Amino acid sequence: NGKQDTQIGFWTMPYSTVPIEIADVDLAIEFQNKPEETSNKYYKQYIKVTSTVKNYDKTNEELILEYTDPDGKYTLEIKCKMSLYIEAEEYKENDKIAVKGTIEKFELKTNENSNTVYLNNCFVE
Repeated sequence: NGKQDTQIGFWTMPYSTVPIEIADVDLAIEFQNKPEETSNKYYKQYIKVTSTVKNYDKTNEELILEYTDPDGKYTLEIKCKMSLYIEAEEYKENDKIAVKGTIEKFELKTNENSNTVYLNNCFVE
């Protein structure tokens, strides 16, 4: 995470080393109710999100997290492109973890997939 009080670049540079903290349920609700506003609000933002492990895609080095509410109305899949290689055995399905990364893109749900958020340069806290 580094020293959070040090910034590199111009003083007016719009960059923060402190992540926006959000729970998976909050992001799922925001994205379901207002997808365009939510994607504009969080695009290219450095966030910390807490969620549940779905699996680890070793081929693509993506840690996949998911949230589904009991009624199935709000669903969200968070695909985290890891900045460092991790062992698949480190994180088990249904483990609750926090990841930090920069939001790269959003995809609306389809018949086959949940709403999806893609994070880049992720690491587990």
